[in-house]
Amino acid sequence: GEIYRLALPLADRIYMTRVHAVPEGDVYFPVLNPEDWSLVWSEHHEPDERHNVGFTFMRYDKESKK
Repeated sequence: GEIYRLALPLADRIYMTRVHAVPEGDVYFPVLNPEDWSLVWSEHHEPDERHNVGFTFMRYDKESKK
């Protein structure tokens, strides 16, 4: 999680997959500030014979500061 937090200021675009489950774990991607990032694309997938849980592919672009 710390690596993601440190790298976020260097990124202009984020490709994220959100898995619709609550697995056990202790590392989380930082919450994106909506003033800094815009969701520009998403594609939702329901559970199916290949995937036990649903998931969503997302692309966020950094807002340009004027």
